[in-house]
Formats: sequence, C-alpha cells, structure tokens
Amino acid sequence: MVLNVLIIIAAFMVMEFIAWFTHKYIMHGGMWHFHKDHHDHSSESFFEKNDIFFLIFALPSWLGIMFGAIN
Repeated sequence: MVLNVLIIIAAFMVMEFIAWFTHKYIMHGGMWHFHKDHHDHSSESFFEKNDIFFLIFALPSWLGIMFGAIN
C-alpha cells in the first residue's frame, strides 16, 4: 500500500511539473497566438482561441483512455 501511495504522489508531482512546463514554455512560447486571449478578457465571445488546447492535449488523452479501456 505504501508503494501505491508513493506512485500516486510521484505521478501527481510529475504531472504538475509537466503542466507548469507546458503552460510556461509552450502556451506562452510558440503557441502564444492561441493562448493570449485567455489572459485578455476584452472579448465577449463564449469561445476563445485558447480552446484549441482541448484538441491538442485533452482529446488525444481521452481517446487513448477510451480505446485502451475497450480492448
């Protein structure tokens, strides 16, 4: 049980680092064109260009989990 808790803690710490790194160096770097409207709230639109990150990060993850659970 201790090993399982350590694995969970390690996975959490690694994913937090990946989220920080991705936000700082990818979203505020080369993908700033899509991410900047997330910080600039002058638009009244429901959707933002920042929503493209759903397609880039979340959708492939979800598909991998979905298809992995089916097989």
